Amino acid sequence: MEDFEEGKAIELIYAAMLGEVPWQNFMRYLAASSPNGKAVLVLHDEEKEKGFIPIASGVELSTLKAYSDYYASVNPFMSPAAALPHGVGVPDIELVPQDDLNKTEFYNDFLKPHGMPSRVSMTIGKSGRLMFVLALLSDSMDPDDKYVIAKKMTALSPHLQRASRFYQKGASERLANNVGCTLFDAIDKGLVVVGQGARVKTTSQKADEMLSRGVGVKVSPVGKLRFDDVEIQSVLEQKLDRWYMGPKVVSCYVEGMKLCLVRIECDDISFYLEGPTVVVILEEMRSSIGNIDLKGVSYRKNLTRAEFRALLGIVEGKSIYQISREASRSVETIRSQTKSLYKKLGVGCREEVLRLLLSANF
Repeated sequence: MEDFEEGKAIELIYAAMLGEVPWQNFMRYLAASSPNGKAVLVLHDEEKEKGFIPIASGVELSTLKAYSDYYASVNPFMSPAAALPHGVGVPDIELVPQDDLNKTEFYNDFLKPHGMPSRVSMTIGKSGRLMFVLALLSDSMDPDDKYVIAKKMTALSPHLQRASRFYQKGASERLANNVGCTLFDAIDKGLVVVGQGARVKTTSQKADEMLSRGVGVKVSPVGKLRFDDVEIQSVLEQKLDRWYMGPKVVSCYVEGMKLCLVRIECDDISFYLEGPTVVVILEEMRSSIGNIDLKGVSYRKNLTRAEFRALLGIVEGKSIYQISREASRSVETIRSQTKSLYKKLGVGCREEVLRLLLSANF
């Protein structure tokens, strides 16, 4: 057990924020202030009753996994904590009376077996349905000591919230610099960095030019990226969900553009405070495909009029829904005709159709 000095803790917060030391140093220092102490940063989703612990000190990985797999959903502290002001340290007994806590499976099957029956926590902030909580846990904390620690946590709150704003404001700029907006402009591709709620954080010069046309993809008046194709919009929104488990990279086509949506998860603390970021790479396709003799392709592959219509729609970057509306046919009819086109071309999706058309030996 180490005496907790507020000044040293604050120094560690700013050193970690500036990248001079890892955040683990601050977590270790906090954990050392209590007998067999353990420090955790918790993200909790009130609506989905999910949570995870991205950064911890003194807690085994198997315990962290058990929390995210199940125990986050039965954590009795989160609901009462949501009703309290942010930035105030609170002993566990102020959230859940000890007698009530002792009856829960969270206490008996999770906290107690892992040496964490005593707890002091503080909600750093809240974003929509998400809560960000810092907690110190121990196998034994004197009730009076809990209030002392809670007061010290409260003193750290302004500095932790300043760190939170730093990450949320600066992450997109750092990401753009790392990925290289200028590089993408040089190879004639646009770059858009998108954050929570599909909010556009930064764009390259080429992306600004492409987005200004408002064809297929645009930025709304409130600064959110919007696709005309509902399926692509759904992919973007799924990728921006913290609980997304799908592929990190998805490619698709819209209105003569190839889109590559890449989910980025930076360091643990950035992901914790800011959430996932999606990089959207825009590439114009019409100039390359415009030189292809599509009627010749149709003749060689013996395409029907309906299949050729589907081919034209794909080349023009139209979705099945757009082709359906323009042709006054049902979506299922167009979907069936598109599958028939795929079969004749020997491909499995629209990306492969374009790749085939652009191949040198087709």
